[in-house]
Amino acid sequence: MVRGGRRPPPPKAGSEYETRKVPAHRWLVLRSQSMDTEEIQHLWARAYSEWFPANPYQPLAEPELLATVFDQDGRPDHAELWLAIAPMD
Repeated sequence: MVRGGRRPPPPKAGSEYETRKVPAHRWLVLRSQSMDTEEIQHLWARAYSEWFPANPYQPLAEPELLATVFDQDGRPDHAELWLAIAPMD
């Protein structure tokens, strides 16, 4: 998933990429401040140790999306972690 700035060219047919349909959901979106690997990995820890305990939602067994957001010059700026969520029963 790519957001903002210039987008890289789409993958060529037959490449190692796979297309998968993801049903519509409500999403928790957490943003890193940079492209630092440790900071990006910490997004999952924040979601499960801070956000979920404080909110009446639960994660769904759906694909997790990690988006690279580019700046206006096309350079990677920060990441967004998208987790599908649903209200707790």
